[in-house]
Amino acid sequence: MRATIDRLKQTQADLVQADKLASLGALVAGVAHELNTPIGNALVTASALEDATRALEASMVRGEMRKSTLTYFVESTVPMAELIGRSCRRAADLIHSFKQVAVDQTSEQRRTFDLNQLVEDNIAALRPQLSRSAVGDCGRHSRRYCLR
Repeated sequence: MRATIDRLKQTQADLVQADKLASLGALVAGVAHELNTPIGNALVTASALEDATRALEASMVRGEMRKSTLTYFVESTVPMAELIGRSCRRAADLIHSFKQVAVDQTSEQRRTFDLNQLVEDNIAALRPQLSRSAVGDCGRHSRRYCLR
C-alpha cells in the first residue's frame, strides 16, 4: 500500500513537472514568435538599405550622380533607418520584459516596483497567449502605483 502511494505521489510530481515544462516551452515559442516580427522587419529593411546604398555608390563610381538621385536616396532611406530603429527597440523591449518577468518569478528579494510597468511587462511577455483573448487598453490613467 505504501509503495502504491509513493508511486502515485511520484507520478503526480512528474505530471506537474511535465506541465511546467510544457508551459515554459509554449512561453518561449510565443516570445520567439513575437521577436521574429521586429527582427525580420529590421533584417529586410537593412537589406533594402544596403541595396539602395550600393546603387548610390555605383552611380557615383560611374559619374552619374545627380542631385535628384541623392535627394531620392535620402528621402527613401531615412524612413528605412527609422523602421530599423523602431524594430530593434521593439525587440529590445520584448527581451527586457521577458527577462524582468523571469527575474521577478525567481527572486525572493524585496524591491520597490512600478505596478503599472509590472502589468505591462507581463502582458508583453505573455502577448502570444493573450492575443486570442479579449485583452485591450482601457485608456491611460494618470495615477501610478509603486509597491514594495
